[in-house]
Amino acid sequence: MAKTYDDDEPRPGGFWRFLKGMLSALILSAIVFWVMSVYVLPPPVIPVPVTEVDTGPEIVDGIVVSDEPAYSNTDQSTQTEPEAEPEPEGTASLEGPAMVVNAAEFVGDLQGPLVAVVLDDTSAQPLLHQLLFSLDMPITVGVVAGGEGDVDTAEAARNAGFEVVAQLPIAPPGESGGSALEYALPEADSALRTLTLMQRMNMAVAVSRPLASVIPPDEPVLGGISGVVGPLGFAYLDHSVSPDSESSAKVSGLAEAKGALVEVSRHTIQAGASAVEAHAVLEGASADAAERGWAVVVASPSEELVQALLLWSGEGEGSLAQLAPLTAVIRKQIGG
Repeated sequence: MAKTYDDDEPRPGGFWRFLKGMLSALILSAIVFWVMSVYVLPPPVIPVPVTEVDTGPEIVDGIVVSDEPAYSNTDQSTQTEPEAEPEPEGTASLEGPAMVVNAAEFVGDLQGPLVAVVLDDTSAQPLLHQLLFSLDMPITVGVVAGGEGDVDTAEAARNAGFEVVAQLPIAPPGESGGSALEYALPEADSALRTLTLMQRMNMAVAVSRPLASVIPPDEPVLGGISGVVGPLGFAYLDHSVSPDSESSAKVSGLAEAKGALVEVSRHTIQAGASAVEAHAVLEGASADAAERGWAVVVASPSEELVQALLLWSGEGEGSLAQLAPLTAVIRKQIGG
């Protein structure tokens, strides 16, 4: 029922009536929109990102077209693929017997007395390498396998035209760190460690032990060594204080039983020897070679040794024997 006004009662103005009507209309519209959105309109759809489908590279006239740069500087450290295990240095495989394929050329007289000089642990004397490897004489270079700089020294010696002997160190039981040979090590383990060491020294012609290893290998260790190097054609060089003793003969016999060619050094030049002392040993080896046909000297490398070698090799007709590589001495010993 509309409100009535007395003639003397004031009526609201037109503006206020208009404003009141607008507010009522807005409130009513909001209520209607809310009711429709809840009960009438469908729920909003949440947009889903579109996944690109890899259709492979574009191919035009048989040529793969790519928008990738030709060269990429991608950081490889972010890759999750495991790194491959490093390959061991060298390999024990040879194209033939080591005594044949790794032998240095010898132009001397195989019919005359021969002396081979095998340098001991040459990698431990890097300051002497330039002097030693510049010598114009057929020395034989011994390198301790597994020691620091062993492969570099052996390769430098081979490149200079010298033969190499791989010296296998033998440690007391439990003191090798699991990599070198040990006394009392079972034959199978000795063979495995020998093979590992020879993988680094496949350029050698023979194996021996360093002068620091005074005691020769026992039977299981020697069996493991010989069982590896014999079939591959490496010779076995022993150095003994008493080369004609029963123990030395036993070492030679065991190595030969495994198919290794054996040579025994009867002459040694220890570290600290003077040039005069080294020359005397070389003269003794010459006399031995004149009697037996050959001799081997194991010598610690030094400037004094070089002086003695130059003096001895330069004596010409006065010398009883000529210097030769180790393989020439062994070939002479076996009649080849």
